[in-house]
Parts: sequence; C-alpha cells; structure tokens
Amino acid sequence: MRIDSAQLCDWGGVNKEFKAFNGIRIPSRSDIVWKEKTGDFTWFQCEITEIEYIKSELF
Repeated sequence: MRIDSAQLCDWGGVNKEFKAFNGIRIPSRSDIVWKEKTGDFTWFQCEITEIEYIKSELF
C-alpha cells in the first residue's frame, strides 16, 4: 500500500481474556481490530503475562 492511498477507518479493541495480577483484574489478552469495508482486520494481538505495579513510598 502506498502512503498516498491510505484512508482513515474505525478501529477498536477486543478483550479476549482477563486475569488477576496482585489482586487486580485486568484484560490480559486483547486484539486491536481495524473496521474495514471488506470486514474486520486484526492488526495487533497482545498478551500480558506479568505486571509490576508502581509502589507508592513516602519521600
């Protein structure tokens, strides 16, 4: 695809799975989908397998 032929299209995310990490439930597996005239196109898939939260400490 040439850059001058690019067109804007709607897009969205589809959460496929949820997991609890340190007691906080978040989407752990998601797809990013472009909504094209010819149908949905899955552009990106991601999975969170571990997470480290920022620990608040007194300064």
